[in-house]
Amino acid sequence: MSQGVHTRRRRRRRSPIFPILFIIIVVAAVVACVAALGNNETSNQILDEEQIPNEAVDSNQENTELDQNNDNDTPPETIGFQNPLTGLPVEEDVSQNRPFAVMINNIRVATPQSGISNADMIYETLAEGGLTRLMAVYQDISKVPVIGSVRSARPYYLDIAQGIDAIFVHAGGSDDAYIQIRERNIDNIDGVHGSGETFFRDSWRKENMGYEHSLMLDTSLLDGYCEEHDIRTVHTNDSEIFSMDFSDTPVLPNPQKAENITVVFSGAKSTEFVYNSAENTYTVRQYGSDMTDSADSSSVEIRNLIVLEAPISQIPGDSEGRVSEDLVGTGDGYFVCDGQVTEISWSKDSYASPFKYTYGDGTPIELGRGVTYVCIIPTSGGSFEIS
Repeated sequence: MSQGVHTRRRRRRRSPIFPILFIIIVVAAVVACVAALGNNETSNQILDEEQIPNEAVDSNQENTELDQNNDNDTPPETIGFQNPLTGLPVEEDVSQNRPFAVMINNIRVATPQSGISNADMIYETLAEGGLTRLMAVYQDISKVPVIGSVRSARPYYLDIAQGIDAIFVHAGGSDDAYIQIRERNIDNIDGVHGSGETFFRDSWRKENMGYEHSLMLDTSLLDGYCEEHDIRTVHTNDSEIFSMDFSDTPVLPNPQKAENITVVFSGAKSTEFVYNSAENTYTVRQYGSDMTDSADSSSVEIRNLIVLEAPISQIPGDSEGRVSEDLVGTGDGYFVCDGQVTEISWSKDSYASPFKYTYGDGTPIELGRGVTYVCIIPTSGGSFEIS
């Protein structure tokens, strides 16, 4: 009996423990699960909060870069500055700088000239007696130390220079040219009736070519001269700046093959252009040989040739045989590039406006990147020949 009583007492003492343990285990399990779920949600929340802003930043950065690229429609590595006269790349933006247009002697005894192989554009047309004169244009003239020999102005050369808002450099001029310079208030540097401080006489040329063919331009003195004489050196907002489209591979409509070209100005003067397929340029020739630069004996190589037909006539009673040229209006011409030629039309709204060149359908022409040579020949008496 005592053993049985003892046994019953032990059972009464142990019976409450199991439910309590069970409850504790269950509660602990629930708490653990809740904690685990809470930690998981917190972890996911933290992960989301860390990842979403980063993804947004990365996306914004990518979109910004894409927008910057799309603004130019050009891969970043090809974005850069270009010479507005040639379309060729340059190290800094020079598009707002006014070019210099220099009148250069072109009669046979005065050749070879100095500095012409570095010109960005060259214009050639009649001056007097059936002979021509050059106007060489430089976007950055500081890179060409000496240019010449420098010769006198004519009114129609003023039309060309003013059409590109250029600073005009000359040595004297016809009476009409001086009248136009004053009336139009053209910025000019004159080696005859000016201060002469940017010019010098080349002793070798003076002895071998003659005094009148020896005046040279020292370009290192131009900055100081322009500053001292208050000559504007940048384009203004109202300047009708010369602007052309350029391409690495321009496409000419209805082209013909043109590898050897002769441009006839008069019975006394013609200029030849011979295509060099290896370099994709034309070598300029006159007086039976290549046009060369006395500074380094290099030949004048060009990428584009533009020939314009314009009304040109001798001035009645002019003892020097000077001519007048009407460059305001419209006319026909030819565009030569990369061994091909096509017909074009030209127009000039006023003496202060630039030339505009279009194909037959009115589309502006697209030049090849490089130097452009412009010949202006008489509508009657000049010719464009392909051989």
